[in-house]
Amino acid sequence: MFLICINDLSKNVSDRSIPILFADDTSFILTSYDASELSCKANEVFNIINKWFHSNSLMLKYNKTYFLQFQTKRNNQNNTEISYINKSIGIVKSMKFLGLTVDTTLNWKNHISDIKIRLK
Repeated sequence: MFLICINDLSKNVSDRSIPILFADDTSFILTSYDASELSCKANEVFNIINKWFHSNSLMLKYNKTYFLQFQTKRNNQNNTEISYINKSIGIVKSMKFLGLTVDTTLNWKNHISDIKIRLK
């Protein structure tokens, strides 16, 4: 039932982001060359997501919700803050995404380290 319901969420934000749905994991890709525009887009999408959860009597787990901003080596500042009614999303430098450890520069060092630990 949840999977049928969650497909509706992606329709609500597909004009502002690229939704990625896999089982019960949902990610949204936002793009912009301008940091302030990216921040506005991210907050707008987060606002829509929160309203959708509320209108469908669901709760977003803020402690499992993260923001990862891909950056170049020359442009590595992240001043984006994403919040909704005094609840913020944590900004991370790396995270697991469908079994891969992805970081801000799309470097595989963290992923390889994670695999090495599991192989020991």
